[in-house]
Amino acid sequence: MKPITGAPTPDGGENPRGSGLFSSRRLGSSPNGGFDPRAFVQTPVGKGVLAGLLGLTIGYLFATVVLFPAAARSSDVQPAPDLLGQGLFAAQEVVEELGLVVGQVDTIQHPTAVFGAILGQNPLPGQLLETGGEIHLRISGGPVELPVPAVVGRQLAQATDLLVAAGFTFVADTVESDAPAGEVVGAEPAPGERVALPRTVRLDVSMGPPMVTVPRLIGLDESRAVQVLDSLGLGVTEVEERFRFGLDQGRVIEQEPAPGVSVEHGSGVRIVVGRRGGASP
Repeated sequence: MKPITGAPTPDGGENPRGSGLFSSRRLGSSPNGGFDPRAFVQTPVGKGVLAGLLGLTIGYLFATVVLFPAAARSSDVQPAPDLLGQGLFAAQEVVEELGLVVGQVDTIQHPTAVFGAILGQNPLPGQLLETGGEIHLRISGGPVELPVPAVVGRQLAQATDLLVAAGFTFVADTVESDAPAGEVVGAEPAPGERVALPRTVRLDVSMGPPMVTVPRLIGLDESRAVQVLDSLGLGVTEVEERFRFGLDQGRVIEQEPAPGVSVEHGSGVRIVVGRRGGASP
């Protein structure tokens, strides 16, 4: 009996590579040796690969569509409007008419811009944004208001230091006053009044009491000398009596300060009056 050494070929010969379980033909190959996808799918390995690919596809679609859907993107874009200088409420109407939204609104103090005026925006005018996008605004809170410091009654140097430290500027005018020279005797606006910065405060600074020239009193009666001094805003600080004969009775024979000396208004003059009744050396 002839041993089986191979599968018969179509022409009756033997296939030396064997057949059936012993065939070494590749999975999914065609009879002529090429790759056949339909034949590969029918194999257990092909079915497993197909099932895996199908599972990956379904998982990807589930994750991207159901669990983590991509944000809807709108093709409707437009430039941001120019809102600078407008009031907040007017700008809000413009933004809403364009289908946009006013986002965060910050307030900053401004020395000249009125309260609520828009000083800045983001995005800037002309930059593109989608419908429904936010525009953040920065508006003016108006000028800073502070009370005028208490400067009246202080020396000029101290008063100006207080004003500058509080953010004010100042101008100073000298005026006649009985207050000591260099003392602030008035301010406009008045101390304590709240005003918006920047602001200049006008100061009235005393030149000191007016100066008066001491008149010549020697030879005048005591009563007349007192009248003359009083008319000039001066007074008598002391009356000394000194023994005299003749025409010097009751008359001023000495004075201090001497005639012609300039003294502050309200100053006093010492006089010596002749008397017959006694002497004081």
